[in-house]
Amino acid sequence: MKKIIVCLCVGAGAACLLALRKLVSISAVDASAEIIYVVAKSKELVPPGKPKLPEKAALVALIPPGKPAAGSFRVADFVSRLSATIYGRLLYYGPRMPSTQTFLSQNAHSLPIGTVCISDVQYQGKGRAGNSWVSPDGCLMFSFTLQMENGRTVPFVQYVVCLAVVQGIEAAARAKNATIPDVRIKWPNDLYSGNLKIGGVLCSSTYSSKTFYIVAGVGLNVDNDEPTTCLNSVLARLDSKATPFAREELLATILESFEKLFTTFTTQGFSALELMYYEKWMHSGQKVILEDDRVSVVIEGLTPAGFLLASDDAFNKYELHPDGNSLDFFKGLVRRKLPGSAQ
Repeated sequence: MKKIIVCLCVGAGAACLLALRKLVSISAVDASAEIIYVVAKSKELVPPGKPKLPEKAALVALIPPGKPAAGSFRVADFVSRLSATIYGRLLYYGPRMPSTQTFLSQNAHSLPIGTVCISDVQYQGKGRAGNSWVSPDGCLMFSFTLQMENGRTVPFVQYVVCLAVVQGIEAAARAKNATIPDVRIKWPNDLYSGNLKIGGVLCSSTYSSKTFYIVAGVGLNVDNDEPTTCLNSVLARLDSKATPFAREELLATILESFEKLFTTFTTQGFSALELMYYEKWMHSGQKVILEDDRVSVVIEGLTPAGFLLASDDAFNKYELHPDGNSLDFFKGLVRRKLPGSAQ
């Protein structure tokens, strides 16, 4: 099957469209093509060279006629809702593509900060420990680029993204005067409603020229009850009169929330966000039994390195690390006693 990349310019004028067309060569569109649209808010955002594409891909400049197909991401609706000034102003959208995370990771060094890639269906989606998966219908699945120079703070980016997703959901609910769903963060990067997972975050990075090029990926089950539940089902149970969440509005509010949080994070550190984060995570005061020696500890927060901080009955302080093997981080924690603990 031939794969086609199609450039689309929404609300940016002829100059931007001309800049996009310089990236591509005109060719016929195969009826079975996999299409990725490129949306730029201004010509300055258009990258100077062609992106690295999936195998056997071709670039085409085209503005497709007609309304979006049922169930597809409505690009123009998202653009009209976007208020973030950096994140989302350059958007790659593919109804079907291998992986948004892979696409941006392969091009992170050449794309501007805040570039977003979103897909209706991913068939080589990236998960924890390099696992691949096929995405279900009704999910908001996107990745975006950012850059950092301080490597000691890079591990905290996933926590900032998780907090941004929660705050973005809350902002979208407030905008429609709906009851706000109680979405919580399960350390380190999962999103839960009650005891059911509805989403997750994955961050990957490369280092070059004193800069960390980071790609943050988000998957949020918006409108599909399988295999657990979805955000709109949670909303309907809370508020039967509320209009369902749309992926376009959620993406816009999540990016806006991230932009604000990331500015605070980079200027003041994670400590400025810590209380907000703890208000939204699931673990304050949680008792955990460490499987290696059956010691019981209580989670107190995060250590300066971004791992779990816990204490035992003797007031010893521990830093808890995942063992790297367990699917559930809390079933494979390894402890390290911190300096200053009781002997």
